[in-house]
Amino acid sequence: MAYKRNRSSSKINEEKAIEFIQGASGETNSDVEKKKKSFVLFMDIDLHKRLKSYITSDEAKRVETQNYIANVAIDEWLTKKGF
Repeated sequence: MAYKRNRSSSKINEEKAIEFIQGASGETNSDVEKKKKSFVLFMDIDLHKRLKSYITSDEAKRVETQNYIANVAIDEWLTKKGF
């Protein structure tokens, strides 16, 4: 006696699988990725205006955002201080 596969059950399982995949959600970040913490950095208004005018000028490179410039400046300052 040969085994007959129930085709209707396979159709139901396929529909449930598609529904599950479409409704699935989750985090895609890996544990290895650095966790970035943000904080507010108060700066002089004139300094901020100079920074904005530089970032919007043709001299600025694509990667030079306010955060990037602040991070580089703080890193260099701490390096000079020996930290």
